[in-house]
Amino acid sequence: MKYAIIKNSMVENIIEAEAEFAEQVGAVIAADDTAIGDFYDGSIFSRPVIPAVPTSRPDQIAGRLAEIDMLGSTPRAKREALLGNTQWLAQLDAEAATLRSELANL
Repeated sequence: MKYAIIKNSMVENIIEAEAEFAEQVGAVIAADDTAIGDFYDGSIFSRPVIPAVPTSRPDQIAGRLAEIDMLGSTPRAKREALLGNTQWLAQLDAEAATLRSELANL
């Protein structure tokens, strides 16, 4: 069966193993399309979004806003929110607001 080895909420490796061995190394059952570099939040695998390299300022802003949106749904964002540490999320929100304002003024 296919298993994923997770480190820091990210798939570090994919292995084919028996259930007993996978349990010993702390691996979790992987979905068929799971790949190294995917995120794992404890129950769901998700693929990171890799934006295209933007060329114009509006494209750069749109790309950064997409990155901020992705960061807001990562395991770190969930952990920070659960711990009540809102500073990191507030910084992302402030940056997004500044970028949206700049985009509106272009």
